[in-house]
Amino acid sequence: MSASAPQQASTLLDQAELQARCLEPLSKAQGLALFRLKQRGAVVSPLEGLFIRTEAWDQLNPVEKHLHIARALHERHPHWIFCGPTAAAAHGLAINYKFLHHIHLCHPTDTNRKTGLLTHHRFNSQMINPQYPLEFHAGIPVVSLEAAAVQCLCLMDFTDGLSIADSTLRATGKSVGWLGAQIDELGHGFRGIKQARITARFANALSENGGESTARAKMIKLGFHIPELQVNVTDSLSGSHYRVDYYWTCDDGSAIAGELDGRQKYSDPTMTQGHTSVEVFAEERLRESRITREMRVVRFSYANVCDSNYFQALLDSYHVPRVSCPPVTTAAQRKRRG
Repeated sequence: MSASAPQQASTLLDQAELQARCLEPLSKAQGLALFRLKQRGAVVSPLEGLFIRTEAWDQLNPVEKHLHIARALHERHPHWIFCGPTAAAAHGLAINYKFLHHIHLCHPTDTNRKTGLLTHHRFNSQMINPQYPLEFHAGIPVVSLEAAAVQCLCLMDFTDGLSIADSTLRATGKSVGWLGAQIDELGHGFRGIKQARITARFANALSENGGESTARAKMIKLGFHIPELQVNVTDSLSGSHYRVDYYWTCDDGSAIAGELDGRQKYSDPTMTQGHTSVEVFAEERLRESRITREMRVVRFSYANVCDSNYFQALLDSYHVPRVSCPPVTTAAQRKRRG
């Protein structure tokens, strides 16, 4: 005797979870069973026709949710090629979550358009050519890392794009000059290529994550000196070395360290290295007390960075050095200058 539609749906949900994707029902009966589960709150439907258990969905971060949907779409449309922010996420580039509200894809017969959660891009031979062949990453067919990065840099402003540029250099081990050459080659004719070139000039592979990149972008736009990254500070008493996120040298020879305070360092097992959050916090307090013997230390959260007025006032209060003319300006600044 064959299994009932609800039993089949449950089994298929299990399989989809193991494959890290959403489920598309195989029959109307299964679809009805999943719809009833949705009404009870047992499953969610992030895109019409796709389902996943609510408990499993709630445990995913935005990148994982995005890729779960993309993998299910690949099952439904194997000829689709994912590009832009979706390809960047699949390649593991640091991307602002706000760009993951749409699935980005391209295929030969399409035009630029948005349909609900999907953003279709007209096929561009510069993104997919013999030199940059189609690749599979995170279980979906995507344009190359270079092509994904270039498209993102053309789509994004300086603040969001710097995270992509930094993580592209980290992933490839290439130089800023190389990234600029990729933009000239793959972004030819793209709207936003001028902004992409500006962003790429400031890329630095030493930035360890998207939050650090965003903070540095804000510093640059607000007119502060571009800091050195991941500098080792020596405790003159013990000789111990402590690495700081940002480092400025002032005109009087003094130094200022900047530290982005992320919660991950207290909770992420890959960063706590077997220590409890209390132990990590105590070590961090000890580390900072030693660094402040040598220089001023300005700490800030990602929320502080997002509040430009507060972030500017905070850095000014610590006398972080400024430049006479910001190398990157906002549209409002350009308008004021005429």
